[in-house]
Amino acid sequence: MLKGTGFYLRRFTQFDGRSMVDNWCSDPLVTQFVSWDVPLSLKAAQVLLNQWLKDYFDPHVVRFNIVDANTHQSIGMIDTVDYDLDNDTLEIGYLLARTHWNKKIMSEALRLMIDYCFKHHASLNKIIAKHSVDNAASGQVMRNAHMRLEGCMKEALKVDDIYLDVLHYAILKKEYLLTYGKL
Repeated sequence: MLKGTGFYLRRFTQFDGRSMVDNWCSDPLVTQFVSWDVPLSLKAAQVLLNQWLKDYFDPHVVRFNIVDANTHQSIGMIDTVDYDLDNDTLEIGYLLARTHWNKKIMSEALRLMIDYCFKHHASLNKIIAKHSVDNAASGQVMRNAHMRLEGCMKEALKVDDIYLDVLHYAILKKEYLLTYGKL
């Protein structure tokens, strides 16, 4: 478990479905830029959770439930979306309940995730994150975590049959070490 200010990160369990659906999965504003099928029902959430629990056996999968420290309810998630072993690079994705937006929770969760990934994946050289150009708040989250804008990829994300331009951010291990010190 990783502790943040007013929240903590932990692995998902089979009991998280209800709070996922109630707090963030079923909110179209939270999920509008997601390219995967977000569960809208408890039954669909249980199916997804069963897959996510199996995914934990893969050492390259890092997936945390963002949990409100007061209510102990799921308020979001953060995970490794892709791990490029050939280039020692991984991508992080995240979602957060709208009721917790603009509270610096996601920025802190991303910093915790970056720290965790660099510490637990010795060969890792680069961490990336991307967001739709229409989701400026996500870019601010990435900048708050000391990630740097690397460029814009035109029509790189397809959501609901619409191609979106995507901004690409990254932090290198050497930049992380300069910012945060040793691993």
